[in-house]
Amino acid sequence: MTARPVDTAPDIAERIRQRLLARPGCDRVAMATRMFQTAKTLVWSRVRASGITDETDARLAVLAQLYGDDLTPAQYDALRSRLDVRRGLQ
Repeated sequence: MTARPVDTAPDIAERIRQRLLARPGCDRVAMATRMFQTAKTLVWSRVRASGITDETDARLAVLAQLYGDDLTPAQYDALRSRLDVRRGLQ
């Protein structure tokens, strides 16, 4: 894992962390869900703006933006095959 630049003072980051942990679990799940939905919306917007018109290519581009190296090239290939089968292309 690469180190991330620190843009928040450690004491402030710890206060924010403690405030988040003090919230009920259902609130934290709801917050995470909304944040992920926002991220997906932004990524889909970027993919559409890039000019990708093929549905399978667009879906794979979204996955690559969201998950990057978490998926191997073989996994991306397997996903492409599954998406193509669903669309009746194989």
